[in-house]
Amino acid sequence: MPNITDNPYKELIDADVLNLKESLAPEFNKFRALQRSGAEKLGGVCAGGGGKGWYDVGVTEFLYDIGFIDLYLTRADNGMPAGELFGTSFGALWAAALARAGADKAKFQEAFFYIKSNESVYKGKIDMPNILWTGATNGPALLDNTPLKNRLIELFGERGRFSDQLIPARVTAFCIADDNDTKMTHDIVTLKGDDIAWISALASASIPGAFRPVLYKGMLLIDGGVAANDPILYACENGCTRIAVLYCSPDTANNSTSKMKGVRDVLGDLPQGAMDAFEKYIHKGALAHLKLQTALGQRPASILTNEPGFDTLSALEFAANRWLRERGYRDAKKKFTREVILNMLFGPGGMVSL
Repeated sequence: MPNITDNPYKELIDADVLNLKESLAPEFNKFRALQRSGAEKLGGVCAGGGGKGWYDVGVTEFLYDIGFIDLYLTRADNGMPAGELFGTSFGALWAAALARAGADKAKFQEAFFYIKSNESVYKGKIDMPNILWTGATNGPALLDNTPLKNRLIELFGERGRFSDQLIPARVTAFCIADDNDTKMTHDIVTLKGDDIAWISALASASIPGAFRPVLYKGMLLIDGGVAANDPILYACENGCTRIAVLYCSPDTANNSTSKMKGVRDVLGDLPQGAMDAFEKYIHKGALAHLKLQTALGQRPASILTNEPGFDTLSALEFAANRWLRERGYRDAKKKFTREVILNMLFGPGGMVSL
């Protein structure tokens, strides 16, 4: 494994970020006190998006630099975690990497910075337009996920579980059949706790047709983005009262600039258009959840979503890592002001989209 000191990417922290960290430190201590008392639980959510997730890596680095990530490690006085991570597809890789790293920013970076090109993630060339679904582990697939599999095993070990990591994490996958391919299902599966981290993350990121499904615990699992690409509701349902969403899926359907060379429309635009529709549906579901909490006389959860206002390129374009990472950091620096963060942590609740 390369040493993090060999990292080719420049650090983006500056005096303004350090000043923000200093000004927020006492406020974060106040929030930790609320976490320890059991009054607040902080959730972190990262959606699927393939190579577009590099934007989220930049946002996460900014949150590290201002001290926000440390809040996810807090435990209540009764020993229960007061922070939890939720992710799907690329977001599953993000959640697993952040759970493993905890407060160690360099360890988080280590999970991503040596994925320098598409070949670091998968083998093969996309040149078949018609395979959109793969129904068996030995069925056809366009790409070989061995590079990603090996990287995940390198990070988490063959038997490393989510419960072995520093921050609790849950990732979503979608079960299409049992292990004999005889019982077709349509179940969303949440992997957590004693589930093997590398298998769970790989399953959650197995884009149907592009990668073969992953066989795990008698289930054939594919990309969780099929049904829960942005698992905000999972954070709400698991008791998170304050939720930061690293959202990165602006509409890109039929946008010619979102296509990577070699990706046919049917493999680029259609799945992305479906994901965009799911994101809107899930956001509406989260808003309905907040309304229900209010109707029940509860304070609604406070949800902060970061929505890039530009085309974040193809989901399979991992080679754009440097540019997207720096854009994510700079956008976060602009959007996550002191006032925004304090409103998210101490405000009356509701959803705010940046």
